[in-house]
Amino acid sequence: MKEFDVAIIGAGIIGSFIARELSRYELRIGLFDKEPFPGVAVTKAGVSLIHSPLMCPPGTLKGKLSMGAPERYKKLAGELDVPFREVDELFVALHESQMANLEALRKRAKEYGLKDCELIGPERVRTLEPHVSEKVKGALYVRGLLAVYPPEWAFALCENAQTNGAELHLREKVTGLSKKEGFGYEVRTERDLFSARFLVNAAGLYADEIAAMLGDGDIELKLTKGTMAILDKSLGHLVRHTIYGTFSGEHSQLVTPTAHGNLMIGLGRFPTPRDKQDTYVTRDKLEEVIRMSQEL
Repeated sequence: MKEFDVAIIGAGIIGSFIARELSRYELRIGLFDKEPFPGVAVTKAGVSLIHSPLMCPPGTLKGKLSMGAPERYKKLAGELDVPFREVDELFVALHESQMANLEALRKRAKEYGLKDCELIGPERVRTLEPHVSEKVKGALYVRGLLAVYPPEWAFALCENAQTNGAELHLREKVTGLSKKEGFGYEVRTERDLFSARFLVNAAGLYADEIAAMLGDGDIELKLTKGTMAILDKSLGHLVRHTIYGTFSGEHSQLVTPTAHGNLMIGLGRFPTPRDKQDTYVTRDKLEEVIRMSQEL
């Protein structure tokens, strides 16, 4: 039975980061994923932005970790030789009634201590984004942010971890976990049996199922689903910033450049997916995100 000091379940962006960080030490590390490549599940399905903490209520761990994240990613990009694109954010108001939302965001920025953040008028918005809607009343302008391509980062992180001695087990779905007598765990996959002193659950959409294998039923995932469309690079010149319209826990309206020069639009209203494998894109949802992006 192969023995590890740490077994990490899930080779998405989180699991890959953890593997790379732990591989700096003298540890036997095993990184497991059921997919044939790192970062091809939830990791590839986000908007791929290293944004400001404004999306996070003050006092949350996510908000705390978002502080200074762009600078940390820039440094790491040099170490891993992966690309990024500097993309500032514009939270726009298309109606006077939405200006209060921008003022609330500015207040949140002040609570976080963000300095590269200001409210700007419609003329300045149009200077920054000539193709923005004529209805724009103003925007919150946030500078110093990044666009990345997370699967590319997951590949690079895994390669670096492997160079440092970590083992990558792809196409190796974890089917069972059990505590060993004394200390440690047994990790069963579809092909083999492993032993680990410590486990890291980075299984993304399946984190609840992995936890349940050891009797932990406290993890409850709230499944939501958005729709994104990636446009041809020939349209990349039309938008220079990440532009947010309205957004909430139920929908998102944005247009953003990607790290590789395309434009991405989304995410529309968030329906509840049928199950964890529901990645279908319907015509009506695609038309919805196109319509919402055209409003911007």
